[in-house]
Parts: sequence; C-alpha cells; structure tokens
Amino acid sequence: MSLGEVGPEHPGAAPDRGRGLSSLAWGLLLNGVLVAAFVVGAIPIVAIVRGFVDLVRESQIKSGADWFAYGFAFAGLFLGAVFFAYAVNYYLSTAMVLLTTLVGASRNGNSHA
Repeated sequence: MSLGEVGPEHPGAAPDRGRGLSSLAWGLLLNGVLVAAFVVGAIPIVAIVRGFVDLVRESQIKSGADWFAYGFAFAGLFLGAVFFAYAVNYYLSTAMVLLTTLVGASRNGNSHA
C-alpha cells in the first residue's frame, strides 16, 4: 500500500455501509426524495412562465400604466415562486435528516451498533 492510499484499518477511513439490498433500497429512497424536491420546486416556475405567456398573448393592454401594473404583479408572483422553490429545499432536507436518523438509528457512524 502506498502513502496516499487509505486501508480499511485506517482510523479516518469511511465505514463500510453494507452492500445488501437494504443499502440499495435506502439509496433509491433518498434519490427519489431529491428528484421529488426538484420537481416540486420547478412546478411553480413552469406555471409562472406559462401564465406569463398566456397573459401576453391574450392581454388587452392599452397604456404604459397597464404594462407597469402587469410588471409588478408578475414580479411579485415570480419572486413568490422562487421563494417557494428555495423553501422546498429546506423542508425536504429536514425531512431527509429526520428519515436518516429515525430509520438508520441502529448505527452511530462508526459501524457499531
């Protein structure tokens, strides 16, 4: 073993996580939560873009004040959608931490029960 390699007996080595079906299922569950977070966070942005396109296509804007009012309305909606997408990140990360501590509570991080 060379100087840069870390063997299994090294105190700083990552613990063996297990190679069974439960490890695969746990990884798939956490990846599914991440994909769900992305989808839930992207839905408001897609809805805002679709609504803006429909508004511009079917609008009856007659003056510059109307453009100004529509601009403020959609700025507020867009910023709300961005905040929602940002907040989903923290809600789902909290849920993932709770899941990993409740389900994986039999280990203390050093692969000891």
